[in-house]
Amino acid sequence: MCGRYATFGPVSLSRAAKEVLADLEVDLISEIHQREDQFNIAPTQRALVIANGAKGYEVKALHWG
Repeated sequence: MCGRYATFGPVSLSRAAKEVLADLEVDLISEIHQREDQFNIAPTQRALVIANGAKGYEVKALHWG
């Protein structure tokens, strides 16, 4: 079986994860809270990812799978 995961709030991050997101200048928590909760995200669905785009790192909803 392939891996699945979920995105929903409230979000709790470790200190290390917060530091990494701050270094990347990405507000992942706000992005998750602005979107509808997703449980058991499967391949072929859109998932939030941190991508290196033209404006630096940004959170995008990309097709997974």
